[in-house]
Amino acid sequence: MSAADFRIRKTTRGFIISQRVGNGWERLADVHPTREAARAFITAAIDRS
Repeated sequence: MSAADFRIRKTTRGFIISQRVGNGWERLADVHPTREAARAFITAAIDRS
């Protein structure tokens, strides 16, 4: 798993993260208030794998 397996998108509620699953993308339930918070989540997920 690498940072390329994640995508950050801005919405009206905050930033959402999608993760590559097979040939598509699956939206994760977390909504983060800032892009930096979303990046921190991705970094933690990569470190745990």
